[in-house]
Amino acid sequence: MLTRLRVKGFKNLLDVDMRFGPFTCVAGPNGAGKSNLFDAITFLHLLTKQPIMDAVRLLRETKGRSAEPRSLFTTFGQYRAPEMSFTAELIVDRSVHDDFGVSAEAAISTLRYSVAFRLDAGNGTERLELARESLEPITLQDAGAAWIPGKQGFQELVHRRTTCRDAVHLHQRR
Repeated sequence: MLTRLRVKGFKNLLDVDMRFGPFTCVAGPNGAGKSNLFDAITFLHLLTKQPIMDAVRLLRETKGRSAEPRSLFTTFGQYRAPEMSFTAELIVDRSVHDDFGVSAEAAISTLRYSVAFRLDAGNGTERLELARESLEPITLQDAGAAWIPGKQGFQELVHRRTTCRDAVHLHQRR
C-alpha cells in the first residue's frame, strides 16, 4: 500500500508531498496537477516492469507515440527543473516468495523507495539518465513523528491552498 509520495520536478508538480490513507480523495481545480499526480504513480509502476524509456513512452500523454523526455520535467518561463525525483513510502506484505518459490518472512514491512532522473541529450537523442536510486527500510526510530494513517486525523490530509500554490505550478496543463 502506498502511504506517501513525494514528487519533485515532474510535469507541473514542483514539490508535492502527498500522504495516503486507506481511502484518499484527490480533488482540485483544472490544471492543479491531479492527473499528473496519478501519472507519477503510473510512471513508478511502469518502471517496475519496463526499461526507463519504455516507461516514458507508455505514460498517458504519449499514448504510444515517440516520447520526449523533456516534457516530463517541470518547466515554466525560462525555468526547467534540472532533475525529477520520486520518493514513495510503502507498506508491503511480510510474507514473500522469491523467483525460485522459496518462502521467507521479512523483518520490516515499511519501505522508502527513492529515484531521480536527469535529462541526457548526449549523442543527439534525449533520454532519461538515472541520477540516483535507493530502497531503505523505515524503522519506528526512522519514522519518528511521521504520519500514520488514523493517528493524526483528517487534518493531515487537508492541503491549504497556499501550500498547493507553492508546490504546483497551477494552470499549466502538461
